[in-house]
Amino acid sequence: MFYFIGYRLKGSDEASVENLRQRIAQEFDVYAALKIPPHFTLFYPFELGDASDVERALVGFAARQEPFTVASEKFASFEPAVWFIEVERGGKAQALRDNLKSLLGDLGVTEDTKYPEPFHFHITVAYKDLAPDKFAQIGAWLDGRAAPIKKLEIDSITLFEKHDDRWLALRDFSFNQ
Repeated sequence: MFYFIGYRLKGSDEASVENLRQRIAQEFDVYAALKIPPHFTLFYPFELGDASDVERALVGFAARQEPFTVASEKFASFEPAVWFIEVERGGKAQALRDNLKSLLGDLGVTEDTKYPEPFHFHITVAYKDLAPDKFAQIGAWLDGRAAPIKKLEIDSITLFEKHDDRWLALRDFSFNQ
């Protein structure tokens, strides 16, 4: 099975981003972004036969984390095929990622190396099924629009699991509150 770890949006943040993704999907006939819940990645996909050791480690890891806030204020892209909401780089989000990498590395879990470094925190609103003309049209449509969220309260992490061509939230791990 394939897994990854991220922060899954919740409540009104999730609803606002999902509404935006649905509007983009319908307006531009691009649906790939809808195959995964609104989130931002903290640890790239990895493959394991059984994630029970990872789940046990994440319970203790999350219990030692303190909630924090990150800004998420503008749209940006990875040309030629991804539009996203930019999530603040560095700081506590980067420290959380670094600590996850260390924890999982101790378990022998490594990220898929096809993903780029440096790591770029983002919430995808459209990707993969964007031809160049659709990419440009979505960019023009987003231009001048405000992102639907301004900040995120990071109070948990989520282990996602791939099922066929969709990613599902397998389990949330709450931070010390």
